[in-house]
Amino acid sequence: MEAPRPSLPWRVQTPRRWLELTDEPLDVGLVYDFLNRTDAGGIVLFSGTVRTYSSEMDQVSAIHYEAYLDLVADRLGEIATSIEETFEEVRSLVIMHRLGEVPTGASSVLVGCSAGHRDAAFGASRYGIDTIKVAVPIWKQEKNQQGAQWSSSATPLQDIPTPMKGSHG
Repeated sequence: MEAPRPSLPWRVQTPRRWLELTDEPLDVGLVYDFLNRTDAGGIVLFSGTVRTYSSEMDQVSAIHYEAYLDLVADRLGEIATSIEETFEEVRSLVIMHRLGEVPTGASSVLVGCSAGHRDAAFGASRYGIDTIKVAVPIWKQEKNQQGAQWSSSATPLQDIPTPMKGSHG
């Protein structure tokens, strides 16, 4: 029997981990509340928002995101596990991406970590967003009043890199 395929909204949530793909607006306040823990001294929450321009298009009004859901779900889980195994001080983490049409000013991706100290929270969050950009199959089509075009800034899909732990473990 074949495993069920992910569909939207797709969510995996435990007391320490929240992974989600959705076509609904992302709630920054709700995510911050999830990350806020009494055993964490630092919270870093990155919100990638749709801006009104890109290197290829002026007057951007929205971005349409599409994804290969089967692989995205697996990859987000791998990224979360890598964060948890590398940054021991991480107490909780969130990785969310919005799919479908996202208007300018709205969040399209949220990556956040709470940790015992700020270095681990910053390092883990930075690793999370940087890895999503190169290792998760999500594509964007920029739109304005003249039409739409797929972004040419996408890079070939890479394996999930091992985080550089440095001094923030």
